[in-house]
Amino acid sequence: MKRNIYNNLILILLSCVGSLLLLAGCQKDEETGSVMLEAFGPCPVLRGTELTLIGTNLDKVESVVIPSGITITDINVISSDKISVLVPQNAEVGQIIVNYRNGSITSKAQLSYSEPYSISSIAPLTAIKAGDVVTINGDYLNNIVSVVFNSGAEVSEADFISKSRTKIEVNVPLAAKSGKIIVKDVSGNELYSDQQLTITQHAIASISPITPVKAGQTLTITGTNLGVVKSVTFTGGAKLDKAEFKSLASTKIEVVVPTNAKDGPVTLTSLSGLDVTSTQSVTLVVPSSLGFAAGTVFKAGNSITITGADLDLVTSLSFPTKEDATFTKTTTSLTTTIPATAVDGVITLTTAAGKSVVTPSVTLVKPQIASITPMSIIAGEQITVAGTNLDLADGVKINGTVCTIVSQNLTAILISVPLTATSGDLVISLPNGTSVTSASQVTVTPATKPTVLTMPAKARPGEEITLTGMNLNNVESVYFGTVKVTTYSTRTYSTLTFTIPKTAPLGAQHIRLVPYEGSEVLTTNTISLTGQEPIVDPSLVFADFEDVSWEWGLWGGVGSIVSEDGNRYYKGSATGALSGVWIWANNNIILPGCPNINDYVLKYDIKVTSDFVLGAYAVQMALAGNWGWCTSGFFPLASDGVTCSTGGGWMTMTVDFPTLGISSAPATGKFDTGMFINSSSFSWANICLDNFRYQHK
Repeated sequence: MKRNIYNNLILILLSCVGSLLLLAGCQKDEETGSVMLEAFGPCPVLRGTELTLIGTNLDKVESVVIPSGITITDINVISSDKISVLVPQNAEVGQIIVNYRNGSITSKAQLSYSEPYSISSIAPLTAIKAGDVVTINGDYLNNIVSVVFNSGAEVSEADFISKSRTKIEVNVPLAAKSGKIIVKDVSGNELYSDQQLTITQHAIASISPITPVKAGQTLTITGTNLGVVKSVTFTGGAKLDKAEFKSLASTKIEVVVPTNAKDGPVTLTSLSGLDVTSTQSVTLVVPSSLGFAAGTVFKAGNSITITGADLDLVTSLSFPTKEDATFTKTTTSLTTTIPATAVDGVITLTTAAGKSVVTPSVTLVKPQIASITPMSIIAGEQITVAGTNLDLADGVKINGTVCTIVSQNLTAILISVPLTATSGDLVISLPNGTSVTSASQVTVTPATKPTVLTMPAKARPGEEITLTGMNLNNVESVYFGTVKVTTYSTRTYSTLTFTIPKTAPLGAQHIRLVPYEGSEVLTTNTISLTGQEPIVDPSLVFADFEDVSWEWGLWGGVGSIVSEDGNRYYKGSATGALSGVWIWANNNIILPGCPNINDYVLKYDIKVTSDFVLGAYAVQMALAGNWGWCTSGFFPLASDGVTCSTGGGWMTMTVDFPTLGISSAPATGKFDTGMFINSSSFSWANICLDNFRYQHK
């Protein structure tokens, strides 16, 4: 019955006999010096056993006084140095006194006791409920500081009804459950009872109502010993803790049914952790009497109102496309918008309880085609479809070819028929995947008008390019501005390959196609022609490198003046990256007038002999004492935006003064003028420059 406690006490007693006899805690008779108390033991001592005293002339001792005031004269004299006495059951903690003739000795150390507490019985053992009084009988129970029931529910000493050496009375806690009990002392030692308590648990008698039950309604649970219940759990996991109960008594619990409760029994969990599940099941209310508000038009995009009972329970709504929709609700109505992807069928309403109901089937409005005007067209022309609910359409096809919706409303759709279309049915498609087909076919005559589908975005005069498209064999001539193409390589239905005239105007432009019959056609896209522009006003040129003085006036040492076809220009010669270097400069240049920089731009010709990745750079221009930095837009870039290229030929660059970082107009006269590279990651040997000039916008 006593878990290891007696074995521990035996070890303690043996230890006391062996070592505690050495306890110093005595005083001698100063007057005679004949009697001396040196030690006593064991300590602590077990009441009812011998206490041994060791010292000098102890055979003269007449009595030993043990707290509190218990005088013992029955002394066992073992020798003059050792005596023993029996410790009475009512002995208490304190100092002992040794009396002899003419004096006494009081120990300095205190006598303490081993008290092996025990449990002899517990009453009652059965039919116990929380709050009942349980009496624990035994010995030395005055050393107990807590009583622990089988569930772990603990009653501390402060909550004992009573405590004495032989008895402890406690109230059974709410969390207690059947099983043995444990008593603990202040040191944490534990003693299990041999007897087991049978504690009456809670029981469910009935649940009301059980069907139908609506979320938010009060559910009453009757039974016995319900005061120990700490939570009520509905099927599906919805749980209410004790603090959420509407009321709690020994025979009745009232709770409000949570919104996410599901059909099935309820489970009551006690403070001891015991679950009791009802035999009755709760059936949750679902919306009923479903219908639609009068006058409802079932059309995608329209509002729809569902009527019925208990619609406030709905937590989700879905159409047959499984698309959840947002909605507003009351107890008797629910309003939502029909999504564009909805199809015919029922609408599903689902509650937090996981229960679903469906509305009557819905048949959605579809477009109706009344007429198509004209019914016969040439590919590329437009037609009008008239009818009803045509605003629902998200696509139109003729014989499978996608047409472009130009405009649409409730009663009409204007569509553009592509050049690739052929005769066939006109089909209107809806976002939900359904479609409406015309009763009659549309007759489409192939177009003869030239149409360009692909073309280069940029090219240079003198370069050969290819246009692809339809009816290109009908093209009689091609123009860039007023300049006519004279050299063709391919002229077929789908391909037109020709050489751009060298005199074609530069810049972004539409290509003009003149057919053998019919009106001329401009390409939808533009092509950007790049190349060397003619000098508009030679008087505004300030650096064309033609003057022989450039041969001795060129600064920097990273380039030279070269001649090609009678034209002189600057060519770079440095092969590595440059930093802080004059590219070209001359203090003999007489700059022309540029009175207002807002009316002028800087133009110059550049040729890149070998394409390269430009990287970061910073160009500084000196124009008649005006200095400015330019970090972008100075060098020509290919379509990738990073490669510096002129296609191997000359081209003209145009840079405005703000891009150069120059804010005031350069003066007229002879000044230091040139171009400076602060840093560069490319080889300057690839760069050729010519014809720096102002040009009026």
